[in-house]
Order: sequence, then structure tokens, then C-alpha cells
Amino acid sequence: MKSKLNQGAKKVYVYDGSYQGLLTALYWSFKLKEIPIKIIPESKFKDDLFYQKRKIKTDNEKAEFLSEQIKKYISKKALHNVFRAYLSETKKIELTFRTFVRSYSS
Repeated sequence: MKSKLNQGAKKVYVYDGSYQGLLTALYWSFKLKEIPIKIIPESKFKDDLFYQKRKIKTDNEKAEFLSEQIKKYISKKALHNVFRAYLSETKKIELTFRTFVRSYSS
């Protein structure tokens, strides 16, 4: 059971920095129907009293599942663009991915 302290807490998803880790974080965001305030690599994470940290363990099966769903329901090109954007290391790109993928599932 969740404590009342954690209910409604702003969540930060922390992943290992890999592409598969990012896809796993996005998978869990959709699965749990949570919109984290940040999705951030562990190397850039700083503890904050105002956010609840959710450590995401990379799961290649979940990452592959999300990849297939993006290819199936959006396009292969969209998945390719997500990967290219990930490689660009643009700041805060992770939440942009979530918004992009979510816009196609509505």
C-alpha cells in the first residue's frame, strides 16, 4: 500500500542512459499511466526532496516491445527518428519522446 506521502508525488524516472533503458522507461510510463516530471539518465540525476525517484531497470524485452509498437502504430521512420534524437543528446529529449509517442496512441 502506498503511503499518503507518496500519493501524488512528482516522479522522476531514472534510467541507465542506454537507448534500451530509455525505451524501458517509456514502456513503464505508459504501463503505469504515469507522466513523470523528468526522465533522466542516472549520470545526470541529482537527488531532490520534492521528487520521488523511480529507478528503471533496463529490460530488453520491454524495450523491444515498445519499439515494435512504435513501428506498427506509427512508422519505422518514427522509430528511426527517435533513435537519432536520442543520439543527439539534446537536453530533456526524453519527455519529448513520451509526448510524441503518446500523441499517436490517443
